[in-house]
Amino acid sequence: MLYGNHTDGFFTHARKLAEIGSDGRPKWDQKCYPLEQLESVLQASRGAKDVYLSQSTFLYPSRQEKAFLRIRCVYIDLDIYNAHLQDSEGTIRDLLLVIQNAGIPLPTTVTRSGRGLYVRWFLKDAVRRWELPQWKALQARLSQLLVDFAPDGNAKDVSRVLRFPGCVHSETGALAETRQLNAEPVALSELTEAALKAVPNIRLARKTAEKGKKPRAATGAGALCEVDVHALKGFIEANKPLMPREHSTAWMNLQRAHDLVKVIDMRGGVPVGQRTEFTLWLLNLVLQASDRKKVEFDKFMGQLLLGMPLSRDFDPQEEGSMQTLERRQRQFEAGERHKFHGREYDIRYNPSNDFLIGKLGITAEEQQHLTVVIDEDEKRRRREAKHPQRVVARDGREQRRVQAVELRAQGLSIRAIATALGVSQSTIHRDLDTRQEGAEYVETRGRRAGRDREKCPHYFTPVELARRTRRHHRPHLAPLLPAKTDAARIAATMQQLNEDQARRAAGLADDALDREQRSRLEDSSISLRIAVSLTRMAQAAAKKEAQTGPRGATPSNSPGTPSASWGSAAPPIPPPSRVGAAPPPNRLPQLLHRRLPEGASP
Repeated sequence: MLYGNHTDGFFTHARKLAEIGSDGRPKWDQKCYPLEQLESVLQASRGAKDVYLSQSTFLYPSRQEKAFLRIRCVYIDLDIYNAHLQDSEGTIRDLLLVIQNAGIPLPTTVTRSGRGLYVRWFLKDAVRRWELPQWKALQARLSQLLVDFAPDGNAKDVSRVLRFPGCVHSETGALAETRQLNAEPVALSELTEAALKAVPNIRLARKTAEKGKKPRAATGAGALCEVDVHALKGFIEANKPLMPREHSTAWMNLQRAHDLVKVIDMRGGVPVGQRTEFTLWLLNLVLQASDRKKVEFDKFMGQLLLGMPLSRDFDPQEEGSMQTLERRQRQFEAGERHKFHGREYDIRYNPSNDFLIGKLGITAEEQQHLTVVIDEDEKRRRREAKHPQRVVARDGREQRRVQAVELRAQGLSIRAIATALGVSQSTIHRDLDTRQEGAEYVETRGRRAGRDREKCPHYFTPVELARRTRRHHRPHLAPLLPAKTDAARIAATMQQLNEDQARRAAGLADDALDREQRSRLEDSSISLRIAVSLTRMAQAAAKKEAQTGPRGATPSNSPGTPSASWGSAAPPIPPPSRVGAAPPPNRLPQLLHRRLPEGASP
């Protein structure tokens, strides 16, 4: 059933040896066989120790993904011993109960491998190479939904080998057995749709239901409430998107939620006064990281509260402490967004890392174990640990600045200091500007340059300081303005900036003129230029005719020569080289009458 009725392709048979390799791990003996030899290989392997079979078939004798041919199941390898669970029928019943309550079809088989469990859903049609992305995403999603049973995060590929039912586990001596369920094979699309709609069911829900009442919370200053960290991790993993792009907004919010769970784990619980804060921000971050279009808020919050046990003085559902977040979630689902400076933002809460650090009191020691929720000091510490040579270079620059100040105090010139220290004169000028007697060290290179320069008021000119105060919304620079100049000069600078902004606004208004109106203006301008040109040509032609007479005519005092008139003979054609010559006199009045404005004379 594992390979179906197919006879083409190869499968892999692997066996763990007792011999230990140079890396301290057991050696393996693996071979590839054609599917025709499957029965004989399985018959010879029954009762042997640590025998494994590949879940896929391959085009040629290789277990690499590039040789993949097909796979007929979706599997999850559960290392239940990592979750402190026993290999028993009770654990299998709990597993099936979680799968059923999550809305996922029951698996076809459950195999007890000796220490863990193999859960398999057999498919109606084999998965081919072009369906591998969907198959891998489904594997990851099912692992998220069953995170309470400690799934193996590496057992998600098509090259994986799993223990063969009928072999013996060498460490425990248990026989690997398969329990066949009555579930029928499912289609890959059906299982994928069910996994996407699934709601995780944490084992803690069953325990809470059995108790039937809320426990009493711890009291007293500094008291911690116990939290099921494993359940919180399962809630986050079960509601994350399938394939979040790294460093995207969804990915960042997901990592922030994981960081908050790490803080809870490091503290050993949640302080009595901070349970509402942690619940609010965990719920908000997971909602923003999830790719669901709509959620049932009460049910969604109930899943989170499975890891944050209720008590007599803590019940957000009854207290209504999450009503504002619920209202914002409803507005987000309706398509509402915050609009600021022409951009749209998520209407739900968007806390920054500094806000979370201050609100939840995350210390510098705790930030060393977090991924995203860190402050600037921790970022700088990690950069310096990653690139220690930069620290050495910065210390060298600071030492050079101190030496430059000391040499300058001794009366040496800029050129002499530059020669003594082996740098350019411009570098010495910059060092003396950014390193004064008793002033704080300011880094002028690298990522810290822009942030550190704001600590040094004398670094900026008054105009630049005023511009940065106004444009970049940095009111903390305002007290530094009078340190270098008077208030009148600052007021003049601010007025100049306001006038510049007004001129830019006027320019934008000019650019917004109607295009049709501008085209009309251009057309009228062209017509006017043509009229002026015709007028000048007509004046030149009339002046020339007054001096020499009509073209082609002889003077009247020439005897025996008949006078030529324009009406009796066709006018001569001007040569091609006379570009722009005046038209014949009998057509000029018509052109002038057509082109010139009314009442104008040529």
